[in-house]
Amino acid sequence: MESWGGFLDYSSIFTEMNYVSVSEKVYEAIKGSILSGKLKVGEQLNERLIAKHMGTSVSPVKDALRKMEKEGLVVIVPRKGSFVAEGIMTSIEEIYMVRGALESVAAYLAAQKLNEEQAERLRTHFRLMEEATRKQDLLLTIDLNQKFHVMIRKIANNSYLMHQLDVIRSFELSTLQKQFLSEPEQLNLALVEHESILLAILDKDALLAEERTAKHIQRTVEYLRSKMNPQVRT
Repeated sequence: MESWGGFLDYSSIFTEMNYVSVSEKVYEAIKGSILSGKLKVGEQLNERLIAKHMGTSVSPVKDALRKMEKEGLVVIVPRKGSFVAEGIMTSIEEIYMVRGALESVAAYLAAQKLNEEQAERLRTHFRLMEEATRKQDLLLTIDLNQKFHVMIRKIANNSYLMHQLDVIRSFELSTLQKQFLSEPEQLNLALVEHESILLAILDKDALLAEERTAKHIQRTVEYLRSKMNPQVRT
């Protein structure tokens, strides 16, 4: 990869940046490039060059790097700069492990608390998921899949659980979701898994809903592990 003044040419890395705000754009672009392997372990992240390429000030870049330091994706060394951290797969895997545990509890509670009106809404939503999957509409499928899990959380009706899941989901990245569902086989398999979760909840089988949700999240971890750049795997 070409460099400029000893630093990477970021124009070949940060390409898709259609996000709502500058801060979100910067955060998602840098994080996506790290998780996709475009930025390798140990590479230095030059704040000024990133800001120049993305047409912003340095402040959003600094904020993004500090946030990613807390997530374990970036190491900030005083008077030296910011670098892509080692052990990134561990961080991602841990995020999904926690999410899997929380989502599983949400499914368990939803199966116990489900009423008929909520059940019908879940059925209607799943039909939309089927249609989007049939059309291989990636972005719509991702959106509907996310909303499916949100519906389950709302049915679970546990404010503490909702808050913790919101925190965990904020660590996730649309780039990873697109990567996970970009293959038709993965789209179809995700639909089958969501249907199995739905049926368990509709049957009010709390233990089965919990088990199927945990397996669904675990498969996400295994798929990401298989697709991640070898340099960022554990």
